[in-house]
Amino acid sequence: MQISDLIRLYNLRFAWWNIGISPSLKAASKSDKVDFDKLTTELLALITVQRASLLAICEVSNSDVRNIEQRLSYPYKILDLTFTTGQTRFDTAIIYNSNKIKVSHLKDLTSKKQGRTIKAAQKIKVIELKDGDEFLLYLCHWPSRLMGNAESKRLRAADMLYLDSSEEMSNGKLAIIMGDFNDNPYDPSIQNNLCALRCHDATRKYPTEIFYNPFWRKLVSNSNYNYLSGKKTSSILALITMLVPHSQTGICMTK
Repeated sequence: MQISDLIRLYNLRFAWWNIGISPSLKAASKSDKVDFDKLTTELLALITVQRASLLAICEVSNSDVRNIEQRLSYPYKILDLTFTTGQTRFDTAIIYNSNKIKVSHLKDLTSKKQGRTIKAAQKIKVIELKDGDEFLLYLCHWPSRLMGNAESKRLRAADMLYLDSSEEMSNGKLAIIMGDFNDNPYDPSIQNNLCALRCHDATRKYPTEIFYNPFWRKLVSNSNYNYLSGKKTSSILALITMLVPHSQTGICMTK
């Protein structure tokens, strides 16, 4: 892909929001407390204000996705990614502008450790409809720090994700990683295992090996808006404008 292709893709904007309704763990769902009319309005307002072509949301269930879908109107669609894996499930979905992009699920990156499933990412193909540009989007929601053995799982997830994405980039594919990582940009899982750095020169020199992380300087506070409470909490909203010129990689992250 040529530099001109990267500049075209640079005009696409993605957003991520952990809305905290139905986490994949066995915590009680809060769906019965949700006004889905209001929630859908807020989601679409976010897309409009931020001019986002795609909004990924996490901590939702299949029924949450159906409720949102019933309230969407053209050109907005939602891709349900709340698939079961082992004794757990993924809790993500994508709301997108079908006039601008086409999205499809390729595969889930998972592995087993001591009988438990590690969910590294969900691999999505995105096609920009105007010019036909195609790239890979990896959606991640890694284990919370509140879990006892969460760090080892995040490290393993980062290894799996890097292996898959770097192989794709070596074959000429563009890749974006975004999600709720429950780690800081300088933590080993992100900086070492995933090779996501803030150095432009490094990503230009090794465009198929190193991700550029534009959020290194942005994550200075854990305070953000949570839908259910209407208060500032640790739920994170992140936005990425893609792609980084002269690089094949990018990363959008939340802690």
